[in-house]
Amino acid sequence: MGRSVANVLGRLGIGGSARFVDYLDHGRIAALELDRAGAEPLVVAFALHHHRDRPQEISREDWELLQAADRAVLVSSS
Repeated sequence: MGRSVANVLGRLGIGGSARFVDYLDHGRIAALELDRAGAEPLVVAFALHHHRDRPQEISREDWELLQAADRAVLVSSS
């Protein structure tokens, strides 16, 4: 629920702490870090756009696969 509230407040222009602002901008921040680390352009583009509409540079098939991976829940094998 915290993410939902943060997104609503952000869309309303209601700011908060630096951490709150970073949360709302996490896609751009992650894309910059991934690019600096030498990640594939597809990975950088997905990080930047993953909470928005699919950009034309990413195929529909790749987008759907990346979205599914982003929603996946890892289960411990222990």
